[in-house]
Amino acid sequence: MLVEDFMLLANREVGAFISEKKDGPEIPFIYRVHDLPDPMKIADFALFAKELGFNFDLSTPQKIARSFNRLTEASKTNSALEVLQPLAIRSMSKAVYTTNNIGHYGLGFEHYSHFTSPIRRYSDVLAHRILEQNIASVYRMNKEVLEKRCKYISEMERHAMNAERESIKYKQVEFLQKRIGQEYDGYVTGMIERGIFVELENVLCEGLIAFDEMDDYYEMTGHRLAARGQKTGRIIKMGDKLRVRLLGTDLGRRQIDLELLHHFDQD
Repeated sequence: MLVEDFMLLANREVGAFISEKKDGPEIPFIYRVHDLPDPMKIADFALFAKELGFNFDLSTPQKIARSFNRLTEASKTNSALEVLQPLAIRSMSKAVYTTNNIGHYGLGFEHYSHFTSPIRRYSDVLAHRILEQNIASVYRMNKEVLEKRCKYISEMERHAMNAERESIKYKQVEFLQKRIGQEYDGYVTGMIERGIFVELENVLCEGLIAFDEMDDYYEMTGHRLAARGQKTGRIIKMGDKLRVRLLGTDLGRRQIDLELLHHFDQD
């Protein structure tokens, strides 16, 4: 944690040094920025958090940030709130690289760049080169050219993240191929129009229970964090514990199909 803090502070100081260097026009630089949360996503998230007993203060961006911090601390002692952590991340904006320094909301920094990576991201290399030329004098790179590079780096970062997720999913499906028919306990981690995602306890693989395969017709609620059965009125929500059976796997599509056996939260 100490090393992480030093890295964050170094990144902040580099961004601040360039941004605050006052000698004529702006010095174009590569910043790592994080925009304010999407109001609609945060409002939906706050409604669901309230159902689990946690109150979010949405009055100002600063109070939203403090609410996220309170949630992190509360989830350490309240396991029911742990499901909110990944949902909180999904409700936030995505950090990107840009020459337009709007600050980093998630870190609470006015200036921030990527400068310290031991794996040498290209963003860090760009920051090194621009910083080096601005220590003893002033160097202004063409902002339009730099912004194009920032957008390209952000796009490649998303591709890398998607590739990582796909490779993990592939190995999860491969792992479960010989375990069809086995039963597992799991927790609801997401919902789409087709069904409910469940992460298997201890196995940490995520599969889908299709609504078409369930004993009732389910519709998602407005905030898409719960589903209600039309005939039974049963509600399945994020974080609920379920008993499921592994129905099948499709390695080509990286898909795990599950069957609902029991809903513990309805006991």
